[in-house]
Amino acid sequence: MKIKKLLSIVLLVFLTYINVEASSCSYKEQVELDSESAKIKVKYDVKTGYLDPSEYECQDEEDCAVDYDYFEISILNMSEKFYIEVTNNNTKEVQTFTYKDVKDGVISFDYDRAYEITNFTFRVFSSNETSCPRENYRVIYLTTPKVNPYYYYLQCQNNPDHYLCQKYITIDNVSFDTFQEQITEYENKKVVKEEEKEIEKNFLEKVFEFIDDNKYVIISVIAAAGISTIVIVILKRKRQK
Repeated sequence: MKIKKLLSIVLLVFLTYINVEASSCSYKEQVELDSESAKIKVKYDVKTGYLDPSEYECQDEEDCAVDYDYFEISILNMSEKFYIEVTNNNTKEVQTFTYKDVKDGVISFDYDRAYEITNFTFRVFSSNETSCPRENYRVIYLTTPKVNPYYYYLQCQNNPDHYLCQKYITIDNVSFDTFQEQITEYENKKVVKEEEKEIEKNFLEKVFEFIDDNKYVIISVIAAAGISTIVIVILKRKRQK
């Protein structure tokens, strides 16, 4: 038992020593790595792809193009000092990218699951080009939206500004009943606003109409008031003399 315990202690010390040796970055290098990792950015762009006509039956021989949406995920400002592990909550796939994957200053890959919201996690690790490889320096999150199933509905064509009528949304599990309720409420508010604008417009029109109908009277009143003011000023000056 004593021998086993002794071996366990020796093994523990050995592993601790290896770990310390593996992470031997100086303070200056760690600061530089922190600074460089902070410059790494991620983004997505919506792209349009086209299905291969040979993979499906086409009724119209002249127009067999069937398009679909997908996302191009990009990693910017990557350097040889890092590598990145990418995971997402839907496919659970783990992708690893290094500086060798950089093309024209960018690492990019396609993601075609535009029918569901996806949360990506990008873990930035120091590479073997540093004195302390495999250390996690940063975690970046990115969410790609999904194509809105209600986007092509007539209600959305009539209310394109509503948040549930955008082509891409990050809201999940919106039932049709909820959609209908939200749009109906939105349309009712629009009607009220239009009525208020009409009332305001009518009021202003009446004011301008009154001014136009009585412009000579108004001008006369203004002129009389002006003359009265001048006369009063003159009389006051004479009295002061």
